[in-house]
Amino acid sequence: LYVGAGTAMTKFDRSGNQIWRYSWSGGLLHNVKSVAVDPDGYSYISSRSVRKINQNGKLVWVFTGHSGSDYLESLAVDPGLYTTFPDMWI
Repeated sequence: LYVGAGTAMTKFDRSGNQIWRYSWSGGLLHNVKSVAVDPDGYSYISSRSVRKINQNGKLVWVFTGHSGSDYLESLAVDPGLYTTFPDMWI
């Protein structure tokens, strides 16, 4: 189970025990908007950027794309492991 709230994402096991927590700074504009997980267990978090997190809760990369007040509303990961941005930047 993955839970995104504010500027953090936490992964829990089936018993509700925390496995890891990843957080970042940025305030309200950087809050989690969407979370997706690929078949290999990498997590993707959308906000004003897209962050890829590995299976151990460590940052792999950040895509910042736009500036100003733009943010990504949602994202999805397809079976081919391509990250897509269905709502684009609004």
